[in-house]
Amino acid sequence: MPAGDPVVIGLDDTIERRWGAKISARGIYRDPVRSSKGHFVKASGLRWLSAMLLVKVPWGMPREMLK
Repeated sequence: MPAGDPVVIGLDDTIERRWGAKISARGIYRDPVRSSKGHFVKASGLRWLSAMLLVKVPWGMPREMLK
């Protein structure tokens, strides 16, 4: 990365729908995909939080920017 470029970090939380007696860290969360303003949908499972370092790759840029 060239000096002076910003560091961009992306965050994502995902609900893994799991249930059973052996899943001890299970919780009940609001399902953002199936819920709306007026309708609350609960999802039981594990919540995973991931952080990603987002970088620009040369093969992902438009040709005009490669010149």
